[in-house]
Amino acid sequence: ALPILIRQLATEGRTVVLSSHDMDEVEDLCSRVAVIGGGRLLAQGTPAQLRGQPRLWLRAEPAARAAELAVTLAGVTQAELADGLLELDLRDPGPSRAAAVNKQLVGAGLEVSEVRTARRPLRDVLLELTGGRTGGTDSLRQQTRRPRSRRWGTGRRRTGRRDR
Repeated sequence: ALPILIRQLATEGRTVVLSSHDMDEVEDLCSRVAVIGGGRLLAQGTPAQLRGQPRLWLRAEPAARAAELAVTLAGVTQAELADGLLELDLRDPGPSRAAAVNKQLVGAGLEVSEVRTARRPLRDVLLELTGGRTGGTDSLRQQTRRPRSRRWGTGRRRTGRRDR
């Protein structure tokens, strides 16, 4: 119900300020996003602008050899290997570049089992900008707790007898 209302207000030309840690919801509902951390504006723009250029994701065996070779390929600006998945930043991330990278890896004798392009999820952008804190419960400061007072009520001491 709330997402429908937000979309309706936006189509009427109204500005809606939405505060949320659910980046899927933010990406779905918002045309502009601002990331605030520690009381400062860290970044702002459209979801697509914040997510950056699409990246090329590859699964190839042997993975370590694929990562070593990938950084030497034309158009690859950065390569990162995590859990057997190779993530490449490309100057031109279009389909022809993905096909060329795939062809070069296969030509080098590697077994490529997955090739896809995708932008970084907005949640990853948020975590990168905020140093891993989402602003939710993981961002609460540890507070030193004072011992609780053993006082109840108004603070007057009860003696068991009535004052007259």
